[in-house]
Amino acid sequence: MSLSGFFIKIKDCPQNVLNSFSLRRYEPLRQKGEILLDSEKVIRRAFVHGLKFRAILGTESHLIRHESWLSALDSCDIYCAKESEIAEITGHRLHQGMIARAVKPRNRDLGELDGPILGLNAVLDAQNVGIIARSCLAFGISHLLVDETSCSPYVRRSLRVSMGSVFPLNIRESPNFLDDLRVLREKSYDIISLELSQDALPLPQHQFSDRSLLIVGNEDQGVSSTISELCHHKLMIRMSKNIDSLNVAQAATIALYAWQQQRGQ
Repeated sequence: MSLSGFFIKIKDCPQNVLNSFSLRRYEPLRQKGEILLDSEKVIRRAFVHGLKFRAILGTESHLIRHESWLSALDSCDIYCAKESEIAEITGHRLHQGMIARAVKPRNRDLGELDGPILGLNAVLDAQNVGIIARSCLAFGISHLLVDETSCSPYVRRSLRVSMGSVFPLNIRESPNFLDDLRVLREKSYDIISLELSQDALPLPQHQFSDRSLLIVGNEDQGVSSTISELCHHKLMIRMSKNIDSLNVAQAATIALYAWQQQRGQ
């Protein structure tokens, strides 16, 4: 049977299901342990990395284009609608005509983050978190430790900006970031902050180890003083006198690249 035979027309879709695709109703999804994905590439990468889909909403042309793998999904309703109908349901005009609900990946235990780790301290902007996740994957860092105040890497905007790079990463959204740092210190991790500080060492002068945790901080305030006090080292990126700071995603990307070069990858 062709995929078109599996479509559920939007007129036959219950209102509560339609509501679940709304970008204005994130909290009910979060409580159910689900996430929203939009764009063909992000949804496809979620499938490749084994996420379990609950429902998919798309235009007929987009759904047919992905018939080969959509038809293999189990326990996933596929709803078909016009672009204008999808925009009304989601509250947003999708640039690529698909949106999906999926089960959020399992939160990793701290012990599963074994190797180089990037930490986020109060990074609030979803776009920054998405860019940082993409840079982690690009430069060989597979472990991401996210504190209680940072934006989740699994919000729709982060997932879209990351182009699905979040899915291969081992991500821990920590319930207690300070406790996790103390445990990692006890495990002989080298805890490092990236910040603007007079006593910070220029980035190229630091030798990273395979058991390093590099922390980047809030877009406005940087790494908090409480976190900074737990760090063994502070690093900074030298810049022209014409500028006093970088965006946190830019700074993280530069640091991740320098770290990769040291590892010879």
